[in-house]
Amino acid sequence: MEGAAFKDFLAYASAAYATLRRHGSLLICLFSLMISCGLPELRTGREIDWMRRALRFDLDGSGALHWQLTAWSTCSCCTST
Repeated sequence: MEGAAFKDFLAYASAAYATLRRHGSLLICLFSLMISCGLPELRTGREIDWMRRALRFDLDGSGALHWQLTAWSTCSCCTST
């Protein structure tokens, strides 16, 4: 996938990911408070741990962006799900 539209997608998605990371602590707090609401998608702390791992707080901004782009490149090679 090398088209201009895909490059635009990567640029927008990277900006969105950076924004989510910038506000990640707030999102973690909000979703932690929502556990008691009984949503089927959010029942235990495992979902919060998944979000924490996906936001890659262990990396700096450029490292997390590199991880994200590598993950998307790997996924773009798949022909089935």
